[in-house]
Amino acid sequence: MLYHIETDEQMAGGHASTMYTLSRRDVGSLAEIWPGFGFNCLRWQVHGHDLLFQAPDWNENPLPTRSGVPILFPFPNRIRNGLFVHRGRSYQLPKNDSTHANSIHGFSPRNRWRVVGYGARMNEAWVHADFRIKSEAPEVADLWPGDGILSIIYRLTPEALRMEMRVKNLGDTPFPFGVGLHPYFRLPVVEADCSRFMLHAPA
Repeated sequence: MLYHIETDEQMAGGHASTMYTLSRRDVGSLAEIWPGFGFNCLRWQVHGHDLLFQAPDWNENPLPTRSGVPILFPFPNRIRNGLFVHRGRSYQLPKNDSTHANSIHGFSPRNRWRVVGYGARMNEAWVHADFRIKSEAPEVADLWPGDGILSIIYRLTPEALRMEMRVKNLGDTPFPFGVGLHPYFRLPVVEADCSRFMLHAPA
């Protein structure tokens, strides 16, 4: 089989976590996914070249939104003063941005995700995990209106890392949400002039 998936117990921030490595090593294609730290992809290689930035001290200090591709849910960016109003009810969220004035980037990057399945085929390797607010972040479940699941599947092919996303409302009332990605791309060469490169995002 051309594609492989391996699991390995690693330490980060003093905690053991299972890392999933998707690879096709004959062409230098590889992705390292950490479900225990926000299901973050901290390393992605194409033709042997690293495309993502990982902070040098990440294993000692795994900040949730400073390396790899942090996944932001049920809201990306900031909510001013941490105050969110939905259908006439106010919700006070933690003020956890650098200024301690706003709530930032949701709950999913700071918590463990539940792995649903993984595998490898002739044309890809994949891993699927879910983040349910009430299960994976019970300490903040009452701070958000309703409950929902964000499901993500990473699929690795020689020149692409595909992320398939689905959100499911688990309640009987409208479930407000946003999903964001916060990728840290590495320049192809050291100390390069950023003006020489183009990032194409057909979103």
